[in-house]
Amino acid sequence: MGKKANKTVSYIRISNNLAQKLDRRIKRLGYTSRSEFFTAVAYTALGKTNQETTKDLPKTTRDWIDTNLPKQTEDEILKTIHHLIAENLTAVIAMKGVDIAFENTWEDIRELCKEQTGIWTTESELREAYETFAAVHKTELTRYRENQLNKKP
Repeated sequence: MGKKANKTVSYIRISNNLAQKLDRRIKRLGYTSRSEFFTAVAYTALGKTNQETTKDLPKTTRDWIDTNLPKQTEDEILKTIHHLIAENLTAVIAMKGVDIAFENTWEDIRELCKEQTGIWTTESELREAYETFAAVHKTELTRYRENQLNKKP
């Protein structure tokens, strides 16, 4: 992917035969380009179907998107991950730090998230969630660490 004029340029690899069929369908639907068509698909996938650009997408495309995309918003997914981290890793992050906690637990949190939401998260999404959790809860994590270190045996 590249960037051009504040827009991301994305490339996909499909067979020539499939590309020709797709181009014919795109034109029949009234879109002027693959870019315009895939922009409409992206809006639909993100739940922005009230956009003018998505009205002419085939019903089968909208149905496929509705069936296959997560019902949770990105914020809801992040909230779930943060909840799982808080519930399971507060002590680890406070005592060992984000890097060690992430390295040793991300696959477990990924499994728990899949169980709760039905969504497979990526390693990079989880890395970001760990880091944002640590940043947002810095005071709480610092207090926990200090309490643990000041406990008398």
